[in-house]
Amino acid sequence: TAERDLARIEQEEGRRFDSGMVRLARSVWGIGRTHARLIEGCLAFYCLYTADRVEQVTGALEQGLAAYRQGLEESRALRKVPPRWFSRTYHNRFLTPGTFATEIREWSRLLRCVRQHPEWGRAFLHFLCSCRHVARARQWVKPRHVLPPSNLITAQAELEAARRELERARSQAPAPSRAARNLDALHARAEMDLDRLSTRSIRCPKVRGGRIEQAMSHRYALRPDDALRAGGPVQWEFLEFFDGPRAADVGIDFAVCRDDDGIIVDIAGRFDDDVDFDTEWHVPPETFMQRWLLLVSFDTAHDHAHSLSLVVQPDGSPPLCVKTTLVPDRGNLHVVDETREGWSIQVQATGPRTWHARAGLPFSASALGRSPAAGEIWGFDLACRPRPSQAVEYHFNATFESWGEGNVARYGHLVFD
Repeated sequence: TAERDLARIEQEEGRRFDSGMVRLARSVWGIGRTHARLIEGCLAFYCLYTADRVEQVTGALEQGLAAYRQGLEESRALRKVPPRWFSRTYHNRFLTPGTFATEIREWSRLLRCVRQHPEWGRAFLHFLCSCRHVARARQWVKPRHVLPPSNLITAQAELEAARRELERARSQAPAPSRAARNLDALHARAEMDLDRLSTRSIRCPKVRGGRIEQAMSHRYALRPDDALRAGGPVQWEFLEFFDGPRAADVGIDFAVCRDDDGIIVDIAGRFDDDVDFDTEWHVPPETFMQRWLLLVSFDTAHDHAHSLSLVVQPDGSPPLCVKTTLVPDRGNLHVVDETREGWSIQVQATGPRTWHARAGLPFSASALGRSPAAGEIWGFDLACRPRPSQAVEYHFNATFESWGEGNVARYGHLVFD
């Protein structure tokens, strides 16, 4: 229809015909058609969430692959005449033939395996059922400051059901096979998801003299804080049946102890690849809170309402101490005070892939104001953005929020010796 309209306009306009405007119209038209095929494919794959028979699975896969193959042809035609009025980055990222070809290859492999191996098809149905349970659990732990206990109980029930479905899927999958190994990894991740719903509790030993390094040998790992990996269900999770889950361990751990003067927190991290720390850590942010590396937070009253956080940037600037209070009726945090007094921390790269930080938090500073008694419990959380520009967070106790403020209602427990 668009081509007929363009031909009619060209005939009617004659010499006044604007060929540049027609090229723009064809570019916009091509972009629209390519995105339409992409959306059609995504919707077809998304329908897998409701599949309860192998025939429904194969039907959804066939429909999605047909849309993607049409999108591949559209993107090839669009590639010959790149859009002039759209950014090349936008065009190269979303509309390339390579993008469609990769998706077609992955989804075709899934369709082929389900067709050729009936036992894999049955295992995949159980896997889909586990995905539905995880999607429902997400609805109860979406980012928010106030999480009623009933939300966590419901999310736990859904995650336990998801784990049982993965166990049924594993019993159907032939062993040894790639799918069986991936299901084992998915089961381990399900255990981690359940663990994140719990509240962690650790000891803060009291040391004297030169025994600090000995106390630092007992370390605790940070966990990804991503509201069960997404804010809502996405169809690409289905490929994890054959591709396996993405690695979540980035190698960040910490230790904590205290002496007569204050609390000492030692953090160490590593990356999977070499990092340009100058580029990653020292690019000036637009605001202080947009590029932080560490948040060391305490709820000294242990009332789940008042928070004291040390905000650390990796560029050597003095850390910021922020006092906040939870507003129950609005369910958000209100900043009460900010200061840079009394806190010290050193952050340094120790290798091409490793870094280390140590924070000293004196009891004499006005921020803490007092030394805890033996047996006293404070709320505690340690958050880390190893790549501040990416805003991917890891926490001691999962807070299920993503705006970088910290959720005082979800702090773990720090028990002082």
